[in-house]
Amino acid sequence: MAPLPPALSSLSLPVMLPLASVEAALEQLLGPELVRLDESLQVLGGLATLQVSGTIGRAGPLTLAAGAPGWLEVTVPLRADLQLAARSPGRLSQRAAERLARA
Repeated sequence: MAPLPPALSSLSLPVMLPLASVEAALEQLLGPELVRLDESLQVLGGLATLQVSGTIGRAGPLTLAAGAPGWLEVTVPLRADLQLAARSPGRLSQRAAERLARA
């Protein structure tokens, strides 16, 4: 679908929706797992690699509340289950790699 041309004018219409309907739609859109990670990060100028893996997901139900005028505030409690592993090509001692992993 081609993007629409820039609007020369705009129109705002007040819309009223039951919060329960909005909440139900958001519950459907936001599954239990929001992000899955599996990333390698070079640290210490390339002397070591940190491997980050795991998931970030919902820890409970979302809540809706009125925010600033005309805005709806959505709060989603999050849970992070992450693993961190440090690797080095032999330049760092095992003890230094373990300390790096605990950081």
